[in-house]
Amino acid sequence: MIPMEVLTGFLTITLPILVSHWIGNRQTHRIIENTNAQTQEIIKNTNAQTLKVLEEIKRLQLDMKCLLEKTHKLQESMLVCLRKLDFGFKANALMHGWRRVDGISPEEVAKLPEPKIYDAQLRVCYYRAD
Repeated sequence: MIPMEVLTGFLTITLPILVSHWIGNRQTHRIIENTNAQTQEIIKNTNAQTLKVLEEIKRLQLDMKCLLEKTHKLQESMLVCLRKLDFGFKANALMHGWRRVDGISPEEVAKLPEPKIYDAQLRVCYYRAD
């Protein structure tokens, strides 16, 4: 038979410690499970958001590619127009007795006969060819 002091000691000291330990472990386990579930939900949401962002980036890249292609075509068209204008200016100058020199320095312009028109920024000079 178990002495009464041992039984009383077990019920008043050991049993409450064991119950507290068991309850604490159970609560800790629930906290860990809840935390894991919340973490998995956060990861799931983050992955979904990341996929949305990646899809948006892909769409924007396609838009940029389209814009670059259109810009390139526009630049080609503008270059053709500028070449036509340049040709027209040369032809007009020649028809009126003027000549044009491209890439000329201010020192070289000084040697050309008057009348002349010089643009230092463009380094272009029109002068009367008599």
